[in-house]
Amino acid sequence: MVQKTWAVICLIFSLTYAAVINGPQFFENIQKLPATIESTYNKFSVWYFDDKNWSGFWSSDTEFIVDWQDLNLSDTDLVIDMESVHGTISGVIFTKNVCNTIPLLGMLMLDAKVSLFGQTADGILFEYINGSRRNLSTIKFRMDGSILHISPINDRFKFIPTAVKIIKQAEKENKSLLPKGEKGFIDVCRVQREKLFKKSQE
Repeated sequence: MVQKTWAVICLIFSLTYAAVINGPQFFENIQKLPATIESTYNKFSVWYFDDKNWSGFWSSDTEFIVDWQDLNLSDTDLVIDMESVHGTISGVIFTKNVCNTIPLLGMLMLDAKVSLFGQTADGILFEYINGSRRNLSTIKFRMDGSILHISPINDRFKFIPTAVKIIKQAEKENKSLLPKGEKGFIDVCRVQREKLFKKSQE
């Protein structure tokens, strides 16, 4: 984090110094930045926001993890499948609380934005209902090495009732909440939804 802080400070200082020294010429040159500079910025952004570490499949599964007892992970069924691009996170999230609370929804969509220093992210759980986006919950992520801390901020449906700790699963496990080579989500709430339909017909 200290390294990233100094990187930002140096970048801001360099730009400010160049603007003061070169004046209008500096801003004219800025408008003419070639594609190579944009490419360099993109690479810097990927590193700075730690996209690689944020992206992946997260859960409390410790089947293939050595010394898992030392991790003190939460006893939770929460799983997250997400990808970060330049600090902007998108993905899906699932816990049985979703099925138990609103079985018609299934998995929830996730939007999040990584903070300036790449260690935390503010997330929104949402779904499209009747064609309109509905924000259902806000959560907070905090990255601690390979451990991801998730805390509910405004979660009136109690999808994530308490703060939890989960871990990134190895790529070799090839886990995903999205069916491979297909469109849509895996139907995770089918059982609860069938029970709801049967009850409504009684």
